[in-house]
Amino acid sequence: MLERRTDLLQHAEVHVCAFDIETTKLPLKFPDAEYDLIMMISYMVDGQGYLIINREKELLRQRFAHAGGEAWNLCHIDTMVIFSTGLSWKPELLIMDSK
Repeated sequence: MLERRTDLLQHAEVHVCAFDIETTKLPLKFPDAEYDLIMMISYMVDGQGYLIINREKELLRQRFAHAGGEAWNLCHIDTMVIFSTGLSWKPELLIMDSK
């Protein structure tokens, strides 16, 4: 018969890792690795947040001009432009303190 050994009982610390990837894409479609770009990746590990931004603006302009005039979902583009042009030193990685 199995017995519970309370002298061996330990609880692990809770660690959290969460992420979100924003891409360009056609409306009502999933992103396609063939031509859609990653705009930004945000992630958080144990309450410390990080934001990685793609600043290849010329590539983005070219991507929006393609697809035979099809409309693009630009909702995430506006956020990226605010972050990348609103900072004079234009970092590749922003660290957001959750405190």
